[in-house]
Amino acid sequence: MFKLLSRVAVPAIVAAAAATGTYLLVADHEAPRPAAFTTSHGGHTAMRPDSNAPAGAKAHWLPKDAWVMQHFLPFDEARLYDLLGVTRKDVRKHLKTHGNTIAQLAAQHGYPDQAKLAAGLLGERANPTLLARTNDVLDQSHLAQHVLFHVFHDPKIAQHAEDLFGVSKPEFREARKAGKSPLEIAKEPTKLKTRVERLLEDAYDDAVQRGDTTETQAKAMLAVQMKTYDKWKDKVAKRAR
Repeated sequence: MFKLLSRVAVPAIVAAAAATGTYLLVADHEAPRPAAFTTSHGGHTAMRPDSNAPAGAKAHWLPKDAWVMQHFLPFDEARLYDLLGVTRKDVRKHLKTHGNTIAQLAAQHGYPDQAKLAAGLLGERANPTLLARTNDVLDQSHLAQHVLFHVFHDPKIAQHAEDLFGVSKPEFREARKAGKSPLEIAKEPTKLKTRVERLLEDAYDDAVQRGDTTETQAKAMLAVQMKTYDKWKDKVAKRAR
């Protein structure tokens, strides 16, 4: 088990993850900028879902796979930035335009061969499963945006509402819909941060043991999540506004 964030130097982890990147993260989806990935419907444009989405899926469709939902990036993101010579902020800006992919950005920075990039990102950890997941991160626009940047879009939060907030899952969801922030919902608000951190850390421990992600990446993502915790705890769900 890797150490809790409270015993890790957050700035050092963030710096290691993206040398000059700036973590401008939010708890809810930002409205994507329209781009070429649109279709015309009676004079209007509609954003397309990722290419792996089933027919009729909404634009923000995501697979329900645990590695996607829980942000278990199959490679070290710092390695991506090193290979492409970009920052985390660069990747985030690129993906904000709906339909843009990391593969497209990579092609502009010396990696037109996606297979070569995927192999370079995984190194000795490469296997069919991790290669498939890495390629999804590289060529699926919204999936990549979710795994890297939508760091509190995680079903574990609601699933563990009883442990985190002291309320049932349905009660938690209803409170969010009613416009309450996570901190307002918590019966013991002073304990919420520690409980959230422990929940996330335990999930990463399991993911590292399974080989879904690396310990380095798990620490980096946990650091990002806890860095943005204060914004998330006071965030009101957009649908409640």
